[in-house]
Amino acid sequence: MKKYFSLLLCVLIIVSLLGGCSGQSGASESTQSTGTNQAASTAGSGETKTITFGVGAGDLTNELVAGFEKANPDIKVEVVTNETATREQVIKTGIAAGDPVDLAQYWGTRLNTFSDIGMCTDLKSYLDADDGAWRKDITEAVLKTSTGINGEVWGIPISATYHVVFYNKTMMDKYGFKEPETWDEMTKIFETLKKDNIFGFTTNSVSMQDCMYGLTYSLLEEIKPGTAWSAANGDVSFVDTPESDAIKEVIELVKGWYNKGYWYPGEGGINTSPDDSNAGFAQGRCMFIFNYSGALGIHEASCDFDIGVMLKPVKKAGMKSYENMETDVYFIPSNAPKKNIDSSIKFIKYMTSQEGQQIVADTRTVPATTLNLNISEGLKELVGYSATGNIIAGLNPCRMGSKMQSFIKQEVFSGPCSNTRSIDDTLKEMENLRLVIKSQAK
Repeated sequence: MKKYFSLLLCVLIIVSLLGGCSGQSGASESTQSTGTNQAASTAGSGETKTITFGVGAGDLTNELVAGFEKANPDIKVEVVTNETATREQVIKTGIAAGDPVDLAQYWGTRLNTFSDIGMCTDLKSYLDADDGAWRKDITEAVLKTSTGINGEVWGIPISATYHVVFYNKTMMDKYGFKEPETWDEMTKIFETLKKDNIFGFTTNSVSMQDCMYGLTYSLLEEIKPGTAWSAANGDVSFVDTPESDAIKEVIELVKGWYNKGYWYPGEGGINTSPDDSNAGFAQGRCMFIFNYSGALGIHEASCDFDIGVMLKPVKKAGMKSYENMETDVYFIPSNAPKKNIDSSIKFIKYMTSQEGQQIVADTRTVPATTLNLNISEGLKELVGYSATGNIIAGLNPCRMGSKMQSFIKQEVFSGPCSNTRSIDDTLKEMENLRLVIKSQAK
């Protein structure tokens, strides 16, 4: 592992240096991405301290920063935005070059890509101070996503998300349907809707095919409890195994739905963008949308009908539907300037406070705490799933690394559905990626 970290350090420093030599535009982008601390104010008496915060752009980030700065006028948060696809590389480059942001955002089940190579500060002592007062406020299942094998706390979550199925409740009631519990029940609904020129479902297939991949979890757990997690961890082969058979069965199911024209907007549905997918659902062009739980606010704002929510159906009655939990976590790089750590901790505490969590809940996002918040009925239903045992952290293979993440989110169904890659070849590609990732981790 030390050898791997040393190699990574050298590579990232070289990447950083090359970026600085590629011209004015590239140098500017590199400086913004790594979030240099040179502009940070010193913590002198009566002076304002500045902490740098590496995160994706968005209204939630802006509201949390504004609320924190209002409550803490002596601390300024300099937001250093980075894109989802490049966030891992950007943050690692800054850390390896000795110029990290003070605080960074990442995803709980994938935070090990930093913690495994010593890039995270253990925050356990802060959580456990004052008889664990801070820890008690955070939902245990949510905190587990960023907890190390020896109890280390590599990051603090402020929200949780999982893939669910939203549906047009008004349309469902009109047809007299009930929430489908099995694949066959959902398929029969699709068949009925098609007769009236209504599509069965839609999803953002450009970057969120892992939403549909979640149909594999219940099948994998039927093999043996814990199998879905092991598969996501890269511990089992994706070729010629019971696990690969389960994944193949789900790809065949989804391809069948696609070929029969149940997937909005029909041919080309495998390339549906988030906006097109959401619009199709809002316009009543389809009954179901496979989406992430955080999209509740989007649907509530754009739909003029009642919205229902359910977990994915399973192959046969009696099986339990499982879904992967992902969390939005905030971590302090291991070599972040010590003079700013207390300010970063104060900011994280604000985001998990009553005020900060209410801001999170107001975006219709599942909060990370057990605090008594004012939340909508739809969000209450989503929050309730986290206590049922159906939502488990770490089931998504995306956590194996950025290459597997791209494959699961963008390719696992697109090849078979478009007939550009067979299902067997898709599984072979998954296996090749798994082997490369596991070999690099040694």
